[in-house]
Amino acid sequence: MWVPLLQFAASCIVGVLFDDMSDFARMAGLAGIINIIAMTSDGIMSLTLTSIYSSLGFLFTSSIRTIGLTGGIASGKSTVSKMLQDRGYVIVDLDKLAREAVVPGSWGYKRVTAAIPQSVDKASEEINRERLRKLTFENKEVRKKLNQAIQLPIFVLLIRQILFHRMFRYRRHEVIMDAPLLFESGLHWLCRRTYLVACDEKIQLDRIVARDNVPREQAQAVINAQMKLSVKRKLANIVIENSGKMDYLQIQVHRHFSHPNVQ
Repeated sequence: MWVPLLQFAASCIVGVLFDDMSDFARMAGLAGIINIIAMTSDGIMSLTLTSIYSSLGFLFTSSIRTIGLTGGIASGKSTVSKMLQDRGYVIVDLDKLAREAVVPGSWGYKRVTAAIPQSVDKASEEINRERLRKLTFENKEVRKKLNQAIQLPIFVLLIRQILFHRMFRYRRHEVIMDAPLLFESGLHWLCRRTYLVACDEKIQLDRIVARDNVPREQAQAVINAQMKLSVKRKLANIVIENSGKMDYLQIQVHRHFSHPNVQ
């Protein structure tokens, strides 16, 4: 009996993320993945049940819109996120979910420590974030291992947060997904539209130097380790420019975001 329930849950997820029939192809694709999972679990599959539960799940949660918000380091994404929160939008912070995903004893913690055992502080048995950040910055293979280990636990927490905010807490039609690595992680695929907060690279560099009190060479290395803003500009639906004064940033936020919809 758990197989149809699994299909229904997956369909609910799809309905939450995509609420118009133009996204039917993606819904069918995820349903196919769930079919494979179910088949490998117990060898039993009913296409009729799949269709019924997929349809019910799609109809059950089809009224939510997930909006992606991202930006490069020191581009001003956090400032825009705070503005939107002050306007009444529900913000799901992926940085916070990433920390929650690796609390000691959790599923994500076990995956990360198994993939990168040198990240664990032996005294406290907690993940040393500074050490992990340094390891991933210096070694692409370690960064790849971390992404593979942490993405699924974060995704599960993300879906739980979106469902919670939609159905129980705020009952919002729109949820802002604040994700620094929105495009790098592929999470933009889940969004109805995406917003990029961007600025000139020289301004970005100056901000990092002033904020973190680091040499320009080190600040430039941090920028170089990320996806270039020029690439993100091409991927985003809308770009919010933050190379000027705060007043101009506020005007853009007001232009692009009305007050959030409430059921």
